[in-house]
Amino acid sequence: MCREFPKVKTAVGGLSSPIKSFMKYQYSTVLEEAKVELHWSVNNDDIIFELHAATTGWIALGVNLGSMSVDIGIGWVDSGRIHFQDRYGVNISTTSIDNTTFDWFPLNGKEKRGWTAIQIKRKLDTCDPMDIPIRSGTQIIVYAYARNDPENNQINFYDSKIGTRALPLRPPDEEKFNGLDYIDYNMTNYVVPLDDHTFYCKVFKAPIKKRHAIAVSTRRSINGDEDILLQIYSVLVNNQNRDLLNRVTFFECDPNLITFDDTNLPDGVCSQLIGNSFRGCISQFGPMWAEGGDVTVEYPKEAGYPMGGDNSVKYYLMHVHYYNPNLIRSRTVWSKVIRNNTAQTYLFTADQYYANYQFIYRLPKPIKLYPGDEIATRCMYSTTSSTSITLGGEPLEEEMCLHVFVYYPKMTNMAGCVSRISTKQWETIYNKSITGNITSQNDFKTWLQNMEWTQESRQTWQAFYSTAERERSTSNLNLTGTFFIPNYVDLNEIDCSVHNKTRTANNSTRIR
Repeated sequence: MCREFPKVKTAVGGLSSPIKSFMKYQYSTVLEEAKVELHWSVNNDDIIFELHAATTGWIALGVNLGSMSVDIGIGWVDSGRIHFQDRYGVNISTTSIDNTTFDWFPLNGKEKRGWTAIQIKRKLDTCDPMDIPIRSGTQIIVYAYARNDPENNQINFYDSKIGTRALPLRPPDEEKFNGLDYIDYNMTNYVVPLDDHTFYCKVFKAPIKKRHAIAVSTRRSINGDEDILLQIYSVLVNNQNRDLLNRVTFFECDPNLITFDDTNLPDGVCSQLIGNSFRGCISQFGPMWAEGGDVTVEYPKEAGYPMGGDNSVKYYLMHVHYYNPNLIRSRTVWSKVIRNNTAQTYLFTADQYYANYQFIYRLPKPIKLYPGDEIATRCMYSTTSSTSITLGGEPLEEEMCLHVFVYYPKMTNMAGCVSRISTKQWETIYNKSITGNITSQNDFKTWLQNMEWTQESRQTWQAFYSTAERERSTSNLNLTGTFFIPNYVDLNEIDCSVHNKTRTANNSTRIR
């Protein structure tokens, strides 16, 4: 059964509003079943929204910058006339009217059979410090609606329904893939235990006939012409288990390191399977999917993902993470290309990154990488609700910083690049050895968890983290050396007054 989370659509079939849209839109989605719908189109630097809600009171739509700020437009229709307010605040309940400039422009409004629809236009980046830019990548949409119009233009958010949704505002057209062939990889009849998290692994054999994947999707396409050597990957999730699934990763098994008996392919809890004998199956990433990835991503026309036939990879390890969704934390993440100690461009940036919305992002334009280029990735975590230290690791109560990139042409000697603070640095600050001894490692973990946190200790640990020596592992996760985080000239913020999409280097700004 295909994953059935609400999806971004390119058609409006199934929508409930009795009000006909004011124009034809590129995208539509249901924000709240039978109650709130959103349509939008992007044209150069402008975006037009049309919000429909099952109420005759005021309705609101905006963008949210995590827990830091909200930029929102609020409107209502009275006797056929549109009333509108441009608002800004720390959160939606404490917004005030933005008097700097008016950047949300109401275009049309209508009431019909208990519904209200308002069409709004704004710039993707208004250059107003009181507005939140709408960038590529994850955007947190906030919406609200009330039963009545405001009295004396005073908005009462405490008597309204408020919701949020993480959306890519420029998703791809998925209809073009209908009719292509597909292959299903299923975790059949597995009963997820009641633990906070479970990692389950299963080995699959590659298809006999060589195919090329041209896209990654969580939806099953309609079976088409057998002669088309293309396929779409689908992550098929039982609807009863969809809230338990965090991510699915396909690893390529290195034929030089491991082989399997086709009549008895292994599966089970990963910790019971993955050891030295499985090392050849956990280093090279294949297709991936994570919660929230319900948008199809198309590979560039120059390169697909080969499977089967004379391809050297004959087996894949499917690594599935089931989890307790109450453990998720929000955060931000970015990755930049560094060349000659100068940041060149972002590969990805998300000021609002949610662990339950890990969609795959395709660059608007290809970026060329050259010998000597470096990639810097930074993750920021929100653990203010935790009562104890947060350690690094795969479980949801711990944290990791992992960013996966798809590139071409494929390098045969590069499976990944992993960095971490070196064991020598940890042993220096702990003043004891933690190498090769489980008891010593557990004692070290207990020492960290029992640490008393003060303003001074926070500063000390931040300095340690920023300056500590790192270990680097590449290819088959073999240690290749150590390094320190280098200084580099960073990117400036967008200068709207010069060019809306130009970034320049500032020689006076250096980042460690």
